[in-house]
Amino acid sequence: MKSMPGKDVFISYVRENSAQVDRLAADLRARGVRVWLDRDAIMPGQYWKDAIREVIANGAFFIACFSQALAARDETYMHGELRLATERLFLMPRQRIWFIPVLLDATAIPDHRISETESLRDINAIALYDDWAAGVGRILQAMRMDDPVHQRVVHLTELLRHHPGELHYAIGELKRMGPAAAAAVPDLISCLQREQGAAQSAAAQALAAMGPAAVAAVPILCEMLGVHARRMLAADEAIKSHVECEVRRHTLQGEQHPDIQTVLRLMNDTSISPMKAESSQGAAQCLWLIDVLAAFGALASPAVPLLRELLDATDRELRRRSATALGSIGLAAAPVADDIGRALVNNHADTRDRECALQVLARIGPDAIPVLANLMRNWSGEFQHQVGLVMADMGEAAVAAAIEIFLDGSIRDMYVRIAAGHVLQGIGAPAVPALMQALAKGDGDARRWAVITLGRIGAPAINAVPALRALLDDSNFDIRHFAAHSIREIEADC
Repeated sequence: MKSMPGKDVFISYVRENSAQVDRLAADLRARGVRVWLDRDAIMPGQYWKDAIREVIANGAFFIACFSQALAARDETYMHGELRLATERLFLMPRQRIWFIPVLLDATAIPDHRISETESLRDINAIALYDDWAAGVGRILQAMRMDDPVHQRVVHLTELLRHHPGELHYAIGELKRMGPAAAAAVPDLISCLQREQGAAQSAAAQALAAMGPAAVAAVPILCEMLGVHARRMLAADEAIKSHVECEVRRHTLQGEQHPDIQTVLRLMNDTSISPMKAESSQGAAQCLWLIDVLAAFGALASPAVPLLRELLDATDRELRRRSATALGSIGLAAAPVADDIGRALVNNHADTRDRECALQVLARIGPDAIPVLANLMRNWSGEFQHQVGLVMADMGEAAVAAAIEIFLDGSIRDMYVRIAAGHVLQGIGAPAVPALMQALAKGDGDARRWAVITLGRIGAPAINAVPALRALLDDSNFDIRHFAAHSIREIEADC
């Protein structure tokens, strides 16, 4: 029987102690522990040395049964097993409990070295011979098998591995337990790689529910997404090439240049339907993988390049979900913020696309401000207003970009500069010094809107009142009028 990494408990002993070891194994198995004993677990024809090495390298725990019988032996395979154990111990953090020394009688532990300063004798041992029941209890405690939550996880992982009919139930329960079921991550990753369809998707969602403890699943999910994305994008490209060929064919036949919809109607359904099916199936797989990666948040940063590629997909929902996942990743997605803007804010985009873009850019944070500023310059109406609200929420970090628009005399659309003023108004006090500079450096429109914006900021702009009073003698009537009005607004707000 091949060992199952991360779950088996290996017991090392000498043959003279077989009866005591059998008793120990029976007591542990009665409490749900998977015990690995060489004489039970090695199948005929299997290389026994390889089997032992594997279970020691991957096992959940190593129980070493020390006795006078071991001390009396000059040579025994148990010493070889102990040397393998010390090699693994050397690589482990000190706080991890993996090696559990057990005394079957009053004897000394051999001085196998773990490092230059530590040996097996430095690890606290359990004296089974003194009080057998209490000793077994301490072993279970060391393995956390006295913890009902841990026992529940062990039970559910056993269902994953040996009871296919209970697979969906076990995965659902582990997902519900979330981070408390972190010990099940290796088994869930095995399900992710082994299963297909709903079970595979469910295993991925359960892993995402476990958060940082399941980060090892991210590269696997990225690899899966890459496979399906390439499949889908290749099918999309094939459809596009087929359409272009049809356009050329009909044009060469002297027909008026047909639009795409006409070409699709002219094409034989059987010629394009396999490509459509391939694209549709690939997109469906991509969608759930993207959602799972999004649930990992910043931990899914390795997926950024793939998600960037999917922003160019023909499927609109796929573009939105890819962008949403990038927003969940946050700061690590900042290098592709401009791509998000281009993919979801264009002449072919609808309201949902644009709303999605703003939500994603907001989650990326201040690094997305240049993209937001560009959108403010190039769009108008309600969307421009929404862009301004997102920028204002970013606070002081957005002041420089907003004031740059505010002072840009080349902008002929006054609503762009008004929108930038609304951003500065929303930011409040941190924007006041920049607005005061605009009073001195800006053109007529910039100065007028700087005066108005300072008034709208109210009390936090109190330090600007002397500069506003100086404008009461300005040659421009609008400047004088709005300066007086803003002074009244600020002082009334104080």
